[in-house]
Amino acid sequence: MLLTSARYECQNMSAKNKKWHSKVALILSLLSEPLTPTQIQKLTKIPRRSLFRYLKFLYKSGLVEKQRTGNIVLYRITQLGYDYLKQSKTLTKLKRVPKRSMGTSGGFGFGSCLSNVRFVDGVRVHNVVVKIPIVRDNGRLPAEKLNELRNWVERYFRLEGFEATFKKTTRHVVAYLYCFELPANLSFFVNLGLYLAKFLINLERVLWRKYRILIDVDKAVIVNQHIANVSDVLSKVSSKSRQVQVNLNRKAVSALNTLDQEAWAKIDWSKGRPEIETNDLAYEEKLLLMPEKVFSLDLKLNRLCDVLSKFVESFNMFLNGFQQAKRGVDYVT
Repeated sequence: MLLTSARYECQNMSAKNKKWHSKVALILSLLSEPLTPTQIQKLTKIPRRSLFRYLKFLYKSGLVEKQRTGNIVLYRITQLGYDYLKQSKTLTKLKRVPKRSMGTSGGFGFGSCLSNVRFVDGVRVHNVVVKIPIVRDNGRLPAEKLNELRNWVERYFRLEGFEATFKKTTRHVVAYLYCFELPANLSFFVNLGLYLAKFLINLERVLWRKYRILIDVDKAVIVNQHIANVSDVLSKVSSKSRQVQVNLNRKAVSALNTLDQEAWAKIDWSKGRPEIETNDLAYEEKLLLMPEKVFSLDLKLNRLCDVLSKFVESFNMFLNGFQQAKRGVDYVT
């Protein structure tokens, strides 16, 4: 019944806007994995205000579900959404659109080069510190180490099943996450958001069930983060003696908030191999999107080549016509 109403509502919308069906189907086709509105916007190029209108309709219709953790909102297609996609006539139109691949035929060949060479081979996230406020405390929490300060006591402890060390003060629980690796592709930001969301939700559940400590995960903030990008290509053009660090002259951005520290990026050889390391998620996004941008440039250059080839062909036809006309005039005279 809900699917029928959603389809009917879409049909009404398509009468006002012929693009409504295609936009809805395009968004749904991307949400097999959870995505944030920013990621959906970058993939679809839909204006932000229009995108939120689409997402609001899809959520109210039950075609997508959303999960919020702190400032992260993830959207994912539901079974109802899959059923709608299968029955949507727009899906047949989408199938006619050639699938984008990193390899292209003809043109300047940047895309085909990118299919064989990857600038970033892996992403290592480390030195991540998350601070979560305490709503309800319990002073009987066992601690492996106590650090008595002037006005409070810091308790250091570990929890089974968590890749982190924790510190509890009178107002916060601070989590020092161990190093973890994620694939170096466009789903990195989704995977990072899911990793943090799962970590915070499980931490909230365990602390309440075991120790009756209630934390507010919606107000969790990231205090520190380091993101290292492993690059074999960089080892061929950079030497160990060449240490480069660049200050980005703005505040660093994390998955949950803006950090209270300057954004920077550097080449690090501490692991015996070159790594592009940064504390800024916005810089990381540009780094991982670099092949996609070069691929987009390749498409534009291919289109330019097509236009120029057609122009040359037309010009040759004009020359041939002009020469024939000239021979006709010479013959008459």
